[in-house]
Amino acid sequence: MVSDHIIKNLDLWTSALLHKSSVGNSNGTLETYGVNKLRDLILELAMRGQLVPQDPDDEPASVVLKNIAKEKVLLAQEGELPRTEPLSPVREDEKRFNLPTGWAWIRFGNIFELEYGNNLPEAKRTNTGEYPVYGSNGVVGTHDSYCVDSPCIVVGRKGSAGALNLSLSDRCWVTDVAYSVIPPTGLDL
Repeated sequence: MVSDHIIKNLDLWTSALLHKSSVGNSNGTLETYGVNKLRDLILELAMRGQLVPQDPDDEPASVVLKNIAKEKVLLAQEGELPRTEPLSPVREDEKRFNLPTGWAWIRFGNIFELEYGNNLPEAKRTNTGEYPVYGSNGVVGTHDSYCVDSPCIVVGRKGSAGALNLSLSDRCWVTDVAYSVIPPTGLDL
């Protein structure tokens, strides 16, 4: 398995450094080049289903996707989600690699809903430690109330646009510089 190869050579990955030029804003520092490349490789392997062995007992994506579609219809009927038409299927020319058996290509917007965070300036945070407050680049403080009542993925919207953070807390506050994404039933964070 690829992950065994990565672990056996971890010292090589972590010791690979890149000397940054002292021209411009840089001050001739070292960059952990190997660690950055290792992160990229791990993400790529995970997306392709090649990081760990596949569990043959897992439900196929087709079953999970049907359940998610039913859940979205129910939420739309209850007024908790806007009624939207599914996005177009992923075309053959958009598929960059072959997926493992039981996996499926689908557009992000057919599964997930991005919810805007809520304004909470630093001066208004209580910093009591009860609920984490997320900005676009991770936890920025704590507060005594919450605006998201589930574990979620926090997606940076301003500043660190696209940065991803995982909130495993049952409740948190996501500020207006980020989105929150709560996975549908059947998808494990």
